Amino acid sequence: MADATMPRDTFTPANASAAPVTFALVTPTRSRRDPLRRLLESLTRQEHRHFTVYLGDQNVAGEIQDIIDAYSAQISIHHAPMLPAGISKARNALLKLVKEDVIILTDDDCHYPPETFAQLARAFSENPGADIIIGRWLEKKPTPSSERGQHPVTSRYGMFSNASSIVLFFRKRVFEHLIFDESMGIGCTSHIQSGEETDLLLRAHAAGFSIFRDDSILVRHDNSIPGSPNTLRKVEDYGVGRMYLLKKHRFPLWFMLVNITFPLLRLIMEGPSHYRYRWRMFIGRCKGLLTTP
Repeated sequence: MADATMPRDTFTPANASAAPVTFALVTPTRSRRDPLRRLLESLTRQEHRHFTVYLGDQNVAGEIQDIIDAYSAQISIHHAPMLPAGISKARNALLKLVKEDVIILTDDDCHYPPETFAQLARAFSENPGADIIIGRWLEKKPTPSSERGQHPVTSRYGMFSNASSIVLFFRKRVFEHLIFDESMGIGCTSHIQSGEETDLLLRAHAAGFSIFRDDSILVRHDNSIPGSPNTLRKVEDYGVGRMYLLKKHRFPLWFMLVNITFPLLRLIMEGPSHYRYRWRMFIGRCKGLLTTP
């Protein structure tokens, strides 16, 4: 495992004697060679270089070894071969290996602008009380955010807005008390193929961990293709996970009804071009209301 290089513009706290913030990128991967290569390439351009990629390799033995070899001299990679498993089980296994200060839940098909880790290091250094920071997910070119700086998330209802796993950043101490529910998430053995990250956020909030939003911390992800079979399947799965989550955490009936009716209201507003997408979301949420793992 090669050590990451340390360029001059790596961020360090205002107190020069303090050690720089270190990151662990928890990254299960399976059957995504090109996206994985793009992710690792984006990591070579990071201004802040104090990080290790914990790569949970669920591929056939040797399938991505050439990619690992191509980047291991430029960034620190801990290669952890594992049997195919649900994403929650894979993340829990990788979390046991982590030694760094902050944990990043990296999808193998996301990637990062060069300044992301420097801004993240600054955010955690300037707010020692922050246990979790929620960044911003970009599918297109960045648009100016109306928010500036960090803002606390104090209501559990706030966990459902723009908080996908790829924009969640945790101090290690969170995972000294919590792990992912392995009955939830893509690839698990139950019908609940989503919602594991929101479940973790809700449990962290209930346990008293402090959660902040910072829209200056950006993560890029591919555009979804509206109406494609893959997108429609995902949105239905997400609907099942959403409603199961509301039941698990005993949200009130009014909030469940809002979530059930939301896709139908959006369908009316958006028109025929979004009909299939919103209908599948509605079907998924109805299924989730009746689903147990």
